Amino acid sequence: MVCPLDHPASDSSPIGKAVSRRAAEGGGWLTWVVAVDDVAAIETRLGRQAVDGHRTKPDGTDIRWKQIGVLGTLEDHQLPYFIEWIENHHPSTDGKAISKILKVEIAGDEKTITDWLGSDAAAALGDNVEVIWLSPADNDGENGIVAVHLNTPNGVIRLD
Repeated sequence: MVCPLDHPASDSSPIGKAVSRRAAEGGGWLTWVVAVDDVAAIETRLGRQAVDGHRTKPDGTDIRWKQIGVLGTLEDHQLPYFIEWIENHHPSTDGKAISKILKVEIAGDEKTITDWLGSDAAAALGDNVEVIWLSPADNDGENGIVAVHLNTPNGVIRLD
């Protein structure tokens, strides 16, 4: 049996490379993603072009997006990547959300993330999401997402 991470196609896309590398490092949170309405401003700021992405959902619907910054997460796990959904095809639009993100714990440097985002993390995540900054030293020396707190019908849970 071939593991999907051992498949040659996993190295042919930025996200495949990122997932394979994170798995080889022992797993954990890969990264976080910031949805933008128009990726062109991010392309200009980062000095490179977004790449097209797509997948077919089980119902046969093809969803498409543009993404930029995935490879940056390979070198610095605290950085998110950016995604622009084409034609509002975000996968969550076909269902009703029953949980809500309340808080995100990030081990890293707030200034580095602010510079990468072009705004602060709280603005990127939305007004109602609290950001808790941790030192990488408090996270076994690693930076990136530490945990996400969700408000669910059964109460608040922390995913770490």
